[in-house]
Amino acid sequence: MKHILYFVLSAFIVTSAQAQVTSISSINVGGSVLSGLSLIAEQNNYGAPEMTFQPTSAYTAGVTFNINWYENLGLQIEGNYGFQGQTYFGTQNTIDVYKYVSLNYVQIPIFFKYTFTNYSRSQIAPDLYFVAGPQFGFLQSVKSEYVVNGSTMSFEEYHNDFAYNPLNQRHPEYTSDLELFNGFDLALASGFGAAFELSDYLILTAESRLTWGISDLNARDWRFPDLRNNYAASRNYVWGLKVGLLATVW
Repeated sequence: MKHILYFVLSAFIVTSAQAQVTSISSINVGGSVLSGLSLIAEQNNYGAPEMTFQPTSAYTAGVTFNINWYENLGLQIEGNYGFQGQTYFGTQNTIDVYKYVSLNYVQIPIFFKYTFTNYSRSQIAPDLYFVAGPQFGFLQSVKSEYVVNGSTMSFEEYHNDFAYNPLNQRHPEYTSDLELFNGFDLALASGFGAAFELSDYLILTAESRLTWGISDLNARDWRFPDLRNNYAASRNYVWGLKVGLLATVW
């Protein structure tokens, strides 16, 4: 966490230094929300039979800080709280089984922002922009549970009492769902959006945002091969539509 805060502080210092040379065109502060779909690619069922993916909702809410300089360059930093995860379905021993994974993160994206200018002759057309950069995620809470034939089972109940799991004897000691997952999630994010100037001091943004994970979602002690003895890292992916309201403070 200290390294991330140092990185954010360094970004502010670099931006301020550049601003003295160039000149800041505007500074915007506000909030935003995102609604979309979440995917955990390459599931890890810890040796038990794998399941198929099902569409899963994702939500994010937080604050946005923009520094814009020149006509079209900028730095965008966000602080968000994200709700994401994955739903799975399978049939085991002729019984329907669902698996639900919910992950809650504090996320800090740091973006380079480019605004397209002079693309339209209309004075009322919105400004189009593109953002891209790293996102640092810090896992806050986890819920992993199974629903077997309509009855809810914990992680331990499913793996010990229901599923045929030839790798079960290799599982480390389990105490909570949180220890199954990596506490830090590094991702790359990008977005394409439009900014509508509602007044001289108020801007509405609408953006399509895609985030794809780089780091392995699974904790090191819980990285298990599938029944074919192959292991693939699990990674977070989120796509959604993001709406924000920003105030121009400078």
